[in-house]
Amino acid sequence: TLAAGGWKVKAFDLRKPEGPAAEIEFIAGDIRDEAAVGEAMRGAEVVFHLAAALGASRLGLEGFRAVNVGGTNAVLSAARKTGVRRVVHFSSAGVLGHVRPGEVADEHYPLDPRDHYDLTKLEGEQAALAAASSGLDAVVIRPGWVYGPGDRRTLKLIRAIAKGRYIQAGKGRTLQTPVFVDDLVSGTLLAAEKGKGGEIYNLAGGEALTVRQIAETIAAAAGKKLPRLHLPMGPTRVAAAVLGKLFGLVGR
Repeated sequence: TLAAGGWKVKAFDLRKPEGPAAEIEFIAGDIRDEAAVGEAMRGAEVVFHLAAALGASRLGLEGFRAVNVGGTNAVLSAARKTGVRRVVHFSSAGVLGHVRPGEVADEHYPLDPRDHYDLTKLEGEQAALAAASSGLDAVVIRPGWVYGPGDRRTLKLIRAIAKGRYIQAGKGRTLQTPVFVDDLVSGTLLAAEKGKGGEIYNLAGGEALTVRQIAETIAAAAGKKLPRLHLPMGPTRVAAAVLGKLFGLVGR
């Protein structure tokens, strides 16, 4: 989207992304390497910081922290040294934890991260805000559940439902705030152009949906019907913990 809008774009990542990107200069490197990050962003006006250790990665807390906090600090430090005009830092709606029923979580809602990913994303967010308070022009965005073309995480759910392999854990009443990737990109560009330095912007879709509603929407599109039965959460959590340990023994 940036390239299509006339921006000169550099992309920095561990591996080159899939798909055509002839108009984008790609640089391979590790976000934890400040020297490499600084060299990549030399001459840049705006930096979008999306790199992160995600979800169920088998890294442990310190592994998540090395990427989500250490990597963020490397980006912020390099941005200062290279004179970047603005940093747009991607945090996560997960830092909010569980929003209480009937409440709307704005940017000032109490924070309650629940796992290694959310905790370290919050620490990275705090680092970006601290840098902003020290003079770096940085804004923070918190995406909701992002979906759209190229999203392999949601694709797993779609495939499971389409193949009739989906069973609801619990009653599916937990609310999510899906945001289509094109809308997230539009919001991100607005934050880059018009956002106030040191501010946080929650970027989610126009409606909150329960997990069950999301699954039913996917099932309808796939011409499937969801099973009426659901698994009770208590035994499911126990089974998940046991399977997690077993798979961990073989590095999965």
